[in-house]
Amino acid sequence: MDPLSLTNLGAAGLIAAMWLVERRAAAARERALEQAHDRLMSERQDADTLIRLVRDSTRALVAVERTQRAVLALLERLAQREGAKASRCQGAKGAETSALDTPTP
Repeated sequence: MDPLSLTNLGAAGLIAAMWLVERRAAAARERALEQAHDRLMSERQDADTLIRLVRDSTRALVAVERTQRAVLALLERLAQREGAKASRCQGAKGAETSALDTPTP
């Protein structure tokens, strides 16, 4: 639009032209706000999904740790039993050999 033609519109025409320019700018701002809002909502859903994933992974790791601790405790008890059996067997074998080694009068 030619600047000289704006002056020919008069005050009412100038006000109407300014109103149209403002409405276009407002519509552009509104579109930008809607797009920003949509992006934020999408990111929020992604963040919620990520938080849920981390929470579930943490729960799974805690379960694995508990299982490992239980297996370790079981293995330690088993090792203690085997150690006790071995020492009893050694003690019994030692008693048999010492009785055989002593000369009879």
